[in-house]
Amino acid sequence: MELRLRDETTMLVTKRLNLLLLAVVAYGQALSTEPRFEVASIKKTLSPREMRLRGEAAPVSTSDAALLHLHKSLEALIRQAYNLDPYQKVTGPDWMGTDWFEITAKLPEGAAQERVPGMLRTLLAERFKLVVRREAKEQSVYVLTVGQDGPKLKEAPPDANGSSEWRSRLDGRAPVMRTTTANGWLIYSQLSGNVVLGANKISMLDLALALSKEVGHQPVLDQTGLKGLYEVSIPVPATWLNNATPPGSGSDVTATQAADPSNANIFKSVEKLGLLLKKSKASIENLDVVHVEKLPTLN
Repeated sequence: MELRLRDETTMLVTKRLNLLLLAVVAYGQALSTEPRFEVASIKKTLSPREMRLRGEAAPVSTSDAALLHLHKSLEALIRQAYNLDPYQKVTGPDWMGTDWFEITAKLPEGAAQERVPGMLRTLLAERFKLVVRREAKEQSVYVLTVGQDGPKLKEAPPDANGSSEWRSRLDGRAPVMRTTTANGWLIYSQLSGNVVLGANKISMLDLALALSKEVGHQPVLDQTGLKGLYEVSIPVPATWLNNATPPGSGSDVTATQAADPSNANIFKSVEKLGLLLKKSKASIENLDVVHVEKLPTLN
């Protein structure tokens, strides 16, 4: 009896070791087929806020056909590597959001920018031993769609920029918070307790992201099908500004107290744009960090 139990235990341990070995081999094969940078350097650095306190200028993330330069928190790097939308969550150690790293990497000749996330995934797996698990879960969301009578949006001029014109658009309102989108600026301004959300050149995807703050930070999914860039100016409640933290390095106006005007209804404001904002359910895929090293391996 004892011999049989010992044999069964040995078989179970052997089976588990074989499964682990297969997983390691599969993981190594997956890495070998992923695109990779020709050469890459990673170093731990300070956050933009810490650098400003020391009187130093924070590096700007850039990418071209030959070189990628990133200055981001590890969580932000993971988000970029896995092409996550802002409403998708990344769960893992808290320090991933506070520890910043600077990456300089050379792209293979002729590599398209669309391959950069895959190269970044390979780099994070090799240097940080990053292992993640995707988890999809149905949850409450809002969807942004076009209204029955079509959109009532003003297309942004092609030469619109985010450098100096924003102050002339305030119409006497005080700037509350200003930040940038992928294409222009987005600013919250206030007059007599009324807050206005304005943007000079915004995509529907970025508008959906801004609207998520107005619906309790729940995901807002862009289902408008509109691919253009537009000028937007709508009244919003913006109660979240009462607890807002100063914007990131792309902003030049810090958050201040903002009242909740009784006449601002985000759903009616969106309708003025010829759009609809409706509550719904959707399966959202989030990312769970199973393992990650606090410091990368040597370059």
